[in-house]
Amino acid sequence: MMHAEDGVVSDSTGRGGVKSEKFEGFRTLIVVSVSLLLAACSSGGGGDSSVTPTATNVVAAPTATPTVPPASTPTFTPEMTVEGMLNQLLQQIPGATVLGNPSESSDVTVSSSGVVLAELMPGQIGRVSVPFNAPSGDVVGIGMRFGATGPIINIPTTNNVSGQTGGVLETEFTVPQEICDMLSSVCHDVKCYEFAVTASGTVSRETIQDVILACNGCSEPSCQDLAMCGPPPPPCNGLQEQGADTPETRVVDLGQTSGSFQFEYETFNVQDRLVVTYEGRVLFDTGCVGANGVETISYSGSSSLVTVSVTPNCDDGDSTQWNFTVSCPGGNPGPTPTPAPNTSNMTWTINDQCNDGLPLDVRFFDTTNNLVWPPDTTQVYITENEGGTVRQTLSCNTGASICFGAQPRTTNPTRFWGAGINGDRACTECCADCADVTITPQNLICN
Repeated sequence: MMHAEDGVVSDSTGRGGVKSEKFEGFRTLIVVSVSLLLAACSSGGGGDSSVTPTATNVVAAPTATPTVPPASTPTFTPEMTVEGMLNQLLQQIPGATVLGNPSESSDVTVSSSGVVLAELMPGQIGRVSVPFNAPSGDVVGIGMRFGATGPIINIPTTNNVSGQTGGVLETEFTVPQEICDMLSSVCHDVKCYEFAVTASGTVSRETIQDVILACNGCSEPSCQDLAMCGPPPPPCNGLQEQGADTPETRVVDLGQTSGSFQFEYETFNVQDRLVVTYEGRVLFDTGCVGANGVETISYSGSSSLVTVSVTPNCDDGDSTQWNFTVSCPGGNPGPTPTPAPNTSNMTWTINDQCNDGLPLDVRFFDTTNNLVWPPDTTQVYITENEGGTVRQTLSCNTGASICFGAQPRTTNPTRFWGAGINGDRACTECCADCADVTITPQNLICN
């Protein structure tokens, strides 16, 4: 049994199956910097004063439609929805204006960028791409809105579209940590509505982009199925085989941040659509085709990753087949794949045998990778009542040092077990190496 005595933990039985670990200044700080990696975002409003996209073609707000000037300073409150916060963020982009009640243009259209799911992660620049068609050449900005209702925000483009009858509208911005600090640490699924805005203040009919905002990054279990949280992407020169009859997004590592590469594709007889994007910009779109081809594509930026989004059966077919190859640029053999870390499932059992009338708060810590369970650092596991048990199976990196910490659920606890509830206490025999194993139950008692 483990005793809590003046902040020192000992094991009176010599059992436990755990090893000794010294905690010095261990902190469970999970940094949540959210970046918006949108391949296409839609009509919306909201903003942050720290957003400073550089626009090479900043166009004045349309004069035919009444506009509402954005707030000078963004204000985010916990009562706001995630859509409301993101819309307020959009309003702070330099040159953005709020369209009052715009009419719909009959000849201007926008289409999907082909990205199935846009994933927002902390700290990166979010690049927005909206393909458009405008016979009159009068498009001047991107209309965006998170959520199905509310005003449309007219945002200047970072590329020059003046007089163009078609192309891709582009802009960029960053989501600040302040927003995620007020949201639960889960993957938030939101809809981003996008429009083309004309010089007369009318807008196209919207296209809708699915967006995931991962406020706790890949540490949140509900986010770990996202492409950005998966194993390292495959290197270039590898054939990407046939997928299922559902939309898919594949990421390929080109091994360098600029150059030209060949994209070879085959969609056979059943029509599919493949769209190649880089840092949110559309580089190539096959359209809905049952064909094959080779395209030479140039790119330049800060990332070595290119994304291929596949929309199978785009002409209402079924049982499709497709494949593609992204060749390495300039004969580059491509990056050496980094093996994904092996994971194991280890089960801990914490028994409250203190008999002090109080339930226990419990956390687990990966001291090797600076992780914590539950991933939301505002939450704990609770024994629910005196004499209760916390039994938790953790998916962890094999070989990592995993430790537990506990304290009574009270305002001013006077004792702790293991590493303590914040993982910053010295402890003996409270840790074990991650493996597929069930740890000997930890029976926590008081003197």
